[in-house]
Amino acid sequence: MAEDFVLDAPGCSVSERHPSSVYILRIRRPDGALIDRISALLRTPLPTQANHAAGTAPRVFWRAPGEWMLTGAEAVTPAIDHALAGVTAHLADMTQACTIFRANGPAARDCLSMGTGIDLHPLAFAEGRCARTLFADTTVLIDRVPGTDAFDLYTDIGFADHLRRWFAEALREFKDERP
Repeated sequence: MAEDFVLDAPGCSVSERHPSSVYILRIRRPDGALIDRISALLRTPLPTQANHAAGTAPRVFWRAPGEWMLTGAEAVTPAIDHALAGVTAHLADMTQACTIFRANGPAARDCLSMGTGIDLHPLAFAEGRCARTLFADTTVLIDRVPGTDAFDLYTDIGFADHLRRWFAEALREFKDERP
């Protein structure tokens, strides 16, 4: 993923990247056996608990009951499609419709808190957590990136320009407030 947009401020940098792959998986009334079969194909568990994420490559996000977002899973999507045969389900390639903003650094949480009401403190939003929410008046999925001070914000490509402008303004204020 090449970075298209980069901004820096003391303690926080924000960059935008286009994902290698993003899929939305919807299964009507998923049972344990099917969840286990798809988890085995992904080599990471499908989270069954609200607002949880699992894995790194691929990374899997719980979005709603019976709905997940898969990133970096393009190699196994044909096998997942095959596993869904005869099931009321859908696997949609959303790669071209998505972009990712990464806020990174020890002050990333403070920067992001300017745009959302979600408590991003590590005790409330630990590694392995994600949330679909409003951020800067747009719909995003926020992911706490494992092993880092970073957060990834997945959003519709149509919101990219708005978020670029929002981050530019937020980081400008951020620079003014910090020595």
